Amino acid sequence: MNQQPEISVIIPVYKVEKYLTLCIESVLQQTFQNFEIILVDDGSPDACPKICDEYSRKDSRIKVVHKKNEGLGFARNSGLEVAIGKYVCFLDSDDYLALNTLEYCHSLAEKENADQVRYLYDRFSDLSDIKLKQLSVKTNYVIGEGSSKLEPLLDFIAPVLNDRTFYANSNASSCTALYRRSVIEKNNIRFFSEREVISEDYIFNIDIGAVCEKIIYTENKFYNYRKNQKSLTQTIRFDRVEKAIYLSKLMASRLKTSGYKNSEVYSMGFTIGEMRTYTRQIIFSKLSFPEKKQKFLSVLNDDYIDLISQIYPIQKLNKIQRIAFYCHYKRYFLISYIITILRNSVKRESFL
Repeated sequence: MNQQPEISVIIPVYKVEKYLTLCIESVLQQTFQNFEIILVDDGSPDACPKICDEYSRKDSRIKVVHKKNEGLGFARNSGLEVAIGKYVCFLDSDDYLALNTLEYCHSLAEKENADQVRYLYDRFSDLSDIKLKQLSVKTNYVIGEGSSKLEPLLDFIAPVLNDRTFYANSNASSCTALYRRSVIEKNNIRFFSEREVISEDYIFNIDIGAVCEKIIYTENKFYNYRKNQKSLTQTIRFDRVEKAIYLSKLMASRLKTSGYKNSEVYSMGFTIGEMRTYTRQIIFSKLSFPEKKQKFLSVLNDDYIDLISQIYPIQKLNKIQRIAFYCHYKRYFLISYIITILRNSVKRESFL
């Protein structure tokens, strides 16, 4: 490369030989070309390492890091260690970007002197007829500054119980943002392992969001996210609630340090939501009925759930969420089972 790149695009790579070329090409064909691509081969056992090396030989802007398998979070960290761009963004290797993503986000960051530009995602499946193209851009955006700048992110993670002062459409994925790299490095911000917390993205975005001076929220769906075609029976995590509790406590500590009120109560909302997800997963799994009941009850022995029942304002949840929580807390498996089956049937009928 003849000059320092403006943007480092970090792509963790693991078992995606079917999708990797599309992902890389969606960066190479960007309308903004002053970038570097960092392909982090996370010990992939398929043809991915070879594909990465072949691309690197063809284009000097592409770096390849080969490492042992440690998961998505640590792979992103390995990319950050070698990144030299003014800005950095993350792209999962089975997804792809609209071709004007970097141009729009870079120009907006420079125009507003923002530390972070956030955008949205669209979903697609393996059956989609994928053609790389530019996105028709919505030029309106919202600027977040001061103590309220994180509220759109926090509201996505769990309901914000405090009075809202700032609204914007957002999510909490680290793949839907352009970050100023100096903010990451100055504050030594890195990803946790997803094997340790249920979502490494959430803590990363809380950590960096808290130290950003200005966050731009846009309505553009630049990121294209591949739908997970695996069924609930295949993706069930029996440690989901355990990991959610750990993450809730971690979030509470981070938010308290950043001066957010009721940080512990707010963070409990994440665990409540993950309890519902866990229940759906085990009920639609291939486990026997007694096994489902045992797995349902096993996660309810944690003292943290008792603490939630004591201090979380359950009455602020909607009716279905309140019922779901009380069924968990009171250990009413059969009622939870029936309600979950019925709700799924109603949703399916509505879809049809």
